[in-house]
Amino acid sequence: MQSGETKVEYFQTYNDAGESLGLVPRNQVHAQGLWHCSAHVLLFNMAGELLLQRRAEDKDLYPGCWDYSVGEHLMPGETFRQGVERGLHEELGLQINVIVSLGEIKKETWSGAGFIDRSIFQGFVARVSGSIVISRSEVAQVKWVSPSELTRLIETEAELFTPWSLPHLVNGQVALDRLLDFESTAE
Repeated sequence: MQSGETKVEYFQTYNDAGESLGLVPRNQVHAQGLWHCSAHVLLFNMAGELLLQRRAEDKDLYPGCWDYSVGEHLMPGETFRQGVERGLHEELGLQINVIVSLGEIKKETWSGAGFIDRSIFQGFVARVSGSIVISRSEVAQVKWVSPSELTRLIETEAELFTPWSLPHLVNGQVALDRLLDFESTAE
């Protein structure tokens, strides 16, 4: 790659029936509103606080907005869990062994100025006890919030969040309860 060139990111795309359409550059996927896969994880600490991530200012969609702890578009051939594991490592310097699924794979669409994001996704929840080392190319800031602080932020400052994260962050307590159930049965 020549100096000044940027690497083109390709997504595996799908039609409405879920059949593969092939690899398409990221900017075209969002411009054309093609289905593609993503995964996210809600990370909690030992005190039950949720880690929020503020997106870097140079992101193509919703720069500087608060988002999931980690959200990843999947690389071709990657599973949802592999995407989350990669994102945890790339964005926060974490390797977490216990990552719990929040349920079945879902499809949602979000749109804004110049893009349509049609995502086939799966959510996960995990607990972190180690230190976080954020990647400044991906993440502007992280902060831990209590359930009550998260509720207040969503009620009073929803415009500061990515639209795709809000429905899942609102259910943060459900995610934490699922993690606690898993942890209690694993003991």
